[in-house]
Amino acid sequence: TTLFRSSAGSLVKYDGTSGPYNVKAWTYDDLQFSSASATTYSLTAALTVNDVLTIDANNTLDIKGYNPTVTTSIANNGTLKLYGGETVSTSPTNGSGSLVQYYGVSGPYTVKNWTYDSIQFSSSSSTAYNLPATLTVNSNLTIDANNTLDATASSYGINIAGNWTNNDTFTPQGGTVTFNASSGTQTLNSGGTGTG
Repeated sequence: TTLFRSSAGSLVKYDGTSGPYNVKAWTYDDLQFSSASATTYSLTAALTVNDVLTIDANNTLDIKGYNPTVTTSIANNGTLKLYGGETVSTSPTNGSGSLVQYYGVSGPYTVKNWTYDSIQFSSSSSTAYNLPATLTVNSNLTIDANNTLDATASSYGINIAGNWTNNDTFTPQGGTVTFNASSGTQTLNSGGTGTG
């Protein structure tokens, strides 16, 4: 069986108009998700990108437990969904307006030590997420029902420049949540436990 392999300098662009779609299990050089309207693309196998992976606004890439290997960079300007236990070879640059959404099915998981624009914990059943270091969120943080965010015994802090929504449990230990927007109003909405 011969699988498709893109040549150096080439680009494969997904721009479907409905979806959801499955990503082809190919080896890519540059890969871009660029649908003009809200569209989800899901992995069905480990992903290899030899250069740049780009997720444009309106596009969601769901890695669904698979391990993506990206050599140069990941530009996330849309939504990146993951369970939490995956190995992502390159930390993404999460642009303004982007979202990283964790929705693991077992856990506990360790939150990736990335800089986030917005981050959401949205597992449908009881799941815990542990901080590995101080968490930087340039926009909003959301903890949905059934989800727990734990600063761990290391008492890692959270720096957040947007709004905080907690609909289940935040365990701050001895850590500090710092609301650090340079201007405007930040909202703390806690229907859960432990607002920080």
